[in-house]
Amino acid sequence: MQRQMFRRTNAPRAYRTHAGRITEGRNGHTTTSIILGAPVAPLPKVYNFMRGARCLRSSSSWAFLRPPSREKQVLLGAVAYDPAVSAIWERMRVYMLEVGVNFDFALFTNYEQQVGALLDGTIDIAWNGPVAHVLASRLAGSTSVVALGMRDVDRDFASLCVARRDANCDNVRGLEGLVVATGASDSPQSHIVPLQWLSDIGVHPAEILPFDLDLGKHGDTARGEVEALNAVMCGRADAALVSEMMWQRAMSNALPSIDGAALDANVAVIPGEGPPPFDNCQFDALATLPTWKTDAFTKALFAMDMANPEHAEAMELEMIEERWMPPREQGYALLERALEKRLASPGFK
Repeated sequence: MQRQMFRRTNAPRAYRTHAGRITEGRNGHTTTSIILGAPVAPLPKVYNFMRGARCLRSSSSWAFLRPPSREKQVLLGAVAYDPAVSAIWERMRVYMLEVGVNFDFALFTNYEQQVGALLDGTIDIAWNGPVAHVLASRLAGSTSVVALGMRDVDRDFASLCVARRDANCDNVRGLEGLVVATGASDSPQSHIVPLQWLSDIGVHPAEILPFDLDLGKHGDTARGEVEALNAVMCGRADAALVSEMMWQRAMSNALPSIDGAALDANVAVIPGEGPPPFDNCQFDALATLPTWKTDAFTKALFAMDMANPEHAEAMELEMIEERWMPPREQGYALLERALEKRLASPGFK
């Protein structure tokens, strides 16, 4: 991993939340990334990998030519939506090993693959986005999924409806009959949740124009949201559905492909009511996972403290504002309804 990836970003913290996980999208960096070059997590300092290596030699049960025992290890899965994801979990691995948890991680190219790995026991814990969290819970059947925790920034994630100023949308009902651009069709924040909400209140645009980039990553890269905003700017669409975070980043010139002043001159948030907030990521495990694994992981997770510089380094990598939070389920109701509707549709196989 190149060192330039870890330069501190000057973007305000509000723009650096994953709930992120957003690149020129969900996590606000300015150097290397899948999207126009911005890394995922703003580091408080350059991470010293040699220090981490010493920790691993002293704490890990790794042995040359000896595969680890799955019965004695906690294995987590995460989706590699950005090159920096590996660095994030390398640092978390160092922390877990330091506090005595025999921990490792595996990266997946898409959430559906990760959910499958969770359900068949290939991994113990999945760092799931909201769609994957709901999908895992639905597919688990009698073997229920247990949520273990989330970040503070994962609670109450917001989406916005924005429109060209010349579209004269005084409220969201003005979207009736217009062309609405969205992010990827598997993105909760810029497609699934806001479209379900519009349907619930009886608003039916004439055309939905999704920008299906990086499918399988469920909107984590936010490239589709960037293209949706560009479509509105050039007049290809009348309006767009985007996350509040991406809108703020675009307005503050944090997205290289969008001029904030031009965006402000031509596009505005539609006044009045908007899509309800929803919850974002959760750590998920099967209820059948050995108790010692869930206990060891959650004890270490919730022991992390921003006041401890070593803990803060790892927590800021994951975009946490103050602390890890207990799990909760009430933030997924609208998403659950939207996914049930999609799974029941005649064209779904």
